[in-house]
Amino acid sequence: MASERRRSPYAVIRPRRGRVVPVVMAVLVLLVFTISAVFVPGQALQKDDWAISDRIMLFLLGAAIAAFLWRFAIIRAVPSPEGLVVRNILVTRRLAWGDIVRLQFGGGSPWAYLDTWDADTVPLMAIQKADGEYGRSEAGRLAALIDYHAGHEPDLDHPAAPADRDATPPPGTPEPQADPTDAGADTTTDGPDDFR
Repeated sequence: MASERRRSPYAVIRPRRGRVVPVVMAVLVLLVFTISAVFVPGQALQKDDWAISDRIMLFLLGAAIAAFLWRFAIIRAVPSPEGLVVRNILVTRRLAWGDIVRLQFGGGSPWAYLDTWDADTVPLMAIQKADGEYGRSEAGRLAALIDYHAGHEPDLDHPAAPADRDATPPPGTPEPQADPTDAGADTTTDGPDDFR
């Protein structure tokens, strides 16, 4: 079943290395802070002894750090026929396919970016350079989905559509196709790779 989900073009996109390291670190941080809170040296009634409130605060600090690290582990992008849900560390964005202009992956950035119609740039932390070939293949899969959905008739009533509607080709005009070699472009260059 996992192989069938992996073959689906709408399979969830998650980083590999960026998911394992934060989970391990979150568990270690929580253990270290919990053990420190319980076994901090000190004796009752001494001037510099750690009170129970100090120990609770130390544990809560460790839990807060572990929760932040856990957010790294649940980064993902969820494509569907309607659009793309991008969950980064702090912010989750829902984008319709018509909102996305192109995917950039390369250059000095550690992860991919989505350019949108309203000139916004959305970080896509689910596709990371640290994952090497896996990251490039996931970027290619998402770029193919963007191209596929761009081939549908554009929504001219969309608030973020270009103001110059006369420049939009009439319905029935074939859309220019992206160069299929772009999806497999080498991302080790200094400049960003535009997947569209």
